Amino acid sequence: MGDSSSGTTGSTEGVPTVSGTPAAAGGHGIVPTDLRLVRFFLLVLGILLVGYAFLGRGFAHLGVPPVYLGEFVLALGVVATVWAAMRSRLRIGRSWLVAVLVVFMVLGLIRTVPYLRADGVNALRDGTLWGYAVFALMLFALLDRDWVLRLFRLYGYLAVGFLIWAPISYFLFVNYTVQTSPGTFVFTSSLIPNAPGSNVPILFFKAQDMAVQTAGAIAFLVVGTPPFSRVRDFVWRFAAALPATWMVYTTGTVTRGGLAAVGTSVGLLGLVAARTRNWVPFLAGVVVMAAIIFSGVSLPAPSQVALGPTPSAVVGTPNPSATPTPTPIASPTPVVTPSPSPTLPEWAQSRPATTTQWWDNILSIFTNSGNSQLQGTKQYRLAWYGEIIDYTFKGPYFWDGQGFGVNLADSDGVQTTPDHSLREVPNSHLAVLARMGVPGFLLWILLQGAFALLLLRALILFRRAGDKQLAAVTAWVGVFWTAMMVNSFFDPYIESPQGGIWFWSLFGLGLVLMRLVPRRQAE
Repeated sequence: MGDSSSGTTGSTEGVPTVSGTPAAAGGHGIVPTDLRLVRFFLLVLGILLVGYAFLGRGFAHLGVPPVYLGEFVLALGVVATVWAAMRSRLRIGRSWLVAVLVVFMVLGLIRTVPYLRADGVNALRDGTLWGYAVFALMLFALLDRDWVLRLFRLYGYLAVGFLIWAPISYFLFVNYTVQTSPGTFVFTSSLIPNAPGSNVPILFFKAQDMAVQTAGAIAFLVVGTPPFSRVRDFVWRFAAALPATWMVYTTGTVTRGGLAAVGTSVGLLGLVAARTRNWVPFLAGVVVMAAIIFSGVSLPAPSQVALGPTPSAVVGTPNPSATPTPTPIASPTPVVTPSPSPTLPEWAQSRPATTTQWWDNILSIFTNSGNSQLQGTKQYRLAWYGEIIDYTFKGPYFWDGQGFGVNLADSDGVQTTPDHSLREVPNSHLAVLARMGVPGFLLWILLQGAFALLLLRALILFRRAGDKQLAAVTAWVGVFWTAMMVNSFFDPYIESPQGGIWFWSLFGLGLVLMRLVPRRQAE
């Protein structure tokens, strides 16, 4: 993937390696990753994350309902961690941030248990908002420096592969997948089978999730590779920048959340890696792809998008729900074309995948839009957000929220899907407020805010110590985490397996990096 950088970075083939790193195993003797079961868990977790990144929501439906792949891997991780603890291998250090995380999880458990009898699986599914944080704790206890750098190197190949795969998956999805029941989450594909017992194909292109993954891949291209010094380094990075730019453009016409996530994370990337030469091939790819898009040259790209699953009209609810994933309709002509319902309101009609739509999405985030589609979904969301704020900060759910198990769309009177499949508010942060009350919400703000500040501190200290490898990993984690957090303002990202397990795994990696900060630098 590239050539070796200078000897100060200890990198080869364009990605950091673990060769020549001081205290590769953390400076101590035996470590958890010496155990085969722990290494097997890390391998399986890696495969799970790759599946989520490449196949999305459809991959998350693989399993034996109501237990899916994510839960199987979680159970394996618990067993591996317990085994490492029995062998006295855990890498647990003192961390007040971990203590805050544990308190947050305990509070989530307290607000879940009372609803298990009445809501059963739904309570457990809603509880993934805090439950998947177990992945963060396990990685914090199991990983050492050697494995942090090893996993980062492997992610480099994943990032490039994802950028190549993403446009392919887009066209496979939009050309062969159709929403069979307007207003529901039921989809079928004439090419890709559904997971057993599932209502979506194994490949499910969700624009918000793919935009977040694109942000992570872009961050790696800039901070995770050594400064390019040969023509072939420039060429492969330039080639990777082309589909990355196309993904930002395409997903940006479908979803404001994904667009905001990429924009914010790239802006942060500019601050933490402003002086690196690695921007050159990336920006060159951006310029070329932007020139093609703005020139009007015919591309194998979608001509319009349709909101789907499309919420059905509900009497007394004039504004739509934008929570269900928008799914694009591609041009050239798809093999199967859904028939739009004649009763769909204007906000539910197709969006053109044009630069005008792209700019409208940006402007509508900050101002009132003249686009009735965008303004309608925006007003609906703001009204729902206001309802949640009122009944928590000013109402009866101040202390404990509504708990995990309640269908928020039903209880808040904003349900817009006939099968009541809409359960979550399209904002993971406000979902914490709605389900855990103001104390849980403030704890969430403390947890995420402290994570950001301590990660920034780690980045500064690694750079001060001259540890370019861990500094690169820390910068990447910070940028990727930012994309996830911003997207979660527009989507129930953290509640989903394909989003939540990625989020908490990244959070756990950040906790490990904080533990690896040199003590003398920290003092």
